[in-house]
Amino acid sequence: MKRDLFATVQMLQAEGLDARVRIGEGMLEVSLDNRIATFRTPDFRGAANWLAGCACAYYPESCFARLRRFLVRSAGAATGSDRR
Repeated sequence: MKRDLFATVQMLQAEGLDARVRIGEGMLEVSLDNRIATFRTPDFRGAANWLAGCACAYYPESCFARLRRFLVRSAGAATGSDRR
């Protein structure tokens, strides 16, 4: 799934989570609360994926995490790969 870094940050912030991005000197620093990761500037998608994964792991009851689970289940059901 393609994920936009700035849209991800906005979604997390709208939910009240402290998501941030700093860009400088060829690097991206992304954070969610006190968790921080650094990526090379062209890797906006990797940074967005890290933020999304972090939000889902540490805030599983957030709207963001629940929406992601819903989308994953829906995609699995549409392809027939969601076997329980």
